[in-house]
Amino acid sequence: MTVFSLLLPSIHWQFGSLPTGESLTTVECLVLASVFCATDTVAALLFGEGVVNDAVSILIFETVVNVFGKAKKGQSETISGGELGMAILHFVYLSIASIGIGILFGMLSAFITRWVLSLKDHPIREILLIFLLAYLSYMISEELGFSGIIGIFCCGFTMNHYTYYNLSEDSKLGSVLAIQTMSHFCEAATYAFLGFSVFSIHSENASLVFMLKIVGITMLARVVSVALPMAGLRLLGRRLDWRQQVYVSYAGLIRGAIAYALTYRIDTRLLRREFDLQVMRENTFLAVVFSTVVFGSLMTLFAKVLGIKVENQAHDA
Repeated sequence: MTVFSLLLPSIHWQFGSLPTGESLTTVECLVLASVFCATDTVAALLFGEGVVNDAVSILIFETVVNVFGKAKKGQSETISGGELGMAILHFVYLSIASIGIGILFGMLSAFITRWVLSLKDHPIREILLIFLLAYLSYMISEELGFSGIIGIFCCGFTMNHYTYYNLSEDSKLGSVLAIQTMSHFCEAATYAFLGFSVFSIHSENASLVFMLKIVGITMLARVVSVALPMAGLRLLGRRLDWRQQVYVSYAGLIRGAIAYALTYRIDTRLLRREFDLQVMRENTFLAVVFSTVVFGSLMTLFAKVLGIKVENQAHDA
């Protein structure tokens, strides 16, 4: 959905204005685009796709906030070529640094659990060490201005491939159960938060028309982002069945909780008025709910209509 970042600014010229009656600036369009890059987990068709998508979406969002947030309030009307180039370089720098910190702490945990043999007699200490190092990768990434979420993701990925096999049998079982328990709790808390957020919507901020415009441009961006790679595959002598292409396009229409959560990290310096932040946040929430309820609930039925068999993926640690 990276193409979405290029298509959404057309709202400024083609799709009118905010519910307040004012048109979006180019920077505001980029902010909204970076928010809506994140798809829902149910949209993932390949193992790990959802996590990678969320990771890239967060990096794109933080790049937009860090680069264009430095502009003074009310002066971010247009984007120069130099600023765009700086954003691309910042994205690469942010990605490499965040990934590097995560891998560093992951390898540190593997080294400690491999050579400090006395830890194997204390499973609780082993598990606490894992959580402590993972949390440190997040905190240090955030303090240095990088992406803490990407840092802890890469740290966990590294731990899963190296540290896990150095643990005692009790620690292996205990750490997996603890992480799975926390994962399910956080997932439930996220959905509960989304549910309670319904009561925070104000009629003067929410706009059904504006929300449908966002959903419409999302659909257009998804079709383009699927069609272009498919055209490249045809040039290489490979291709997907048209039913599969349609289903891939449909699956990516669902926006997830990450999109709504990112609105709480929007720097008000990117917007002309602080009031516009509430407008973006509440209409993003409406788009997330609409896409999840409408597109998500019809996903299995849509697959059956196309004659595609959908298999459930295992999510074991």
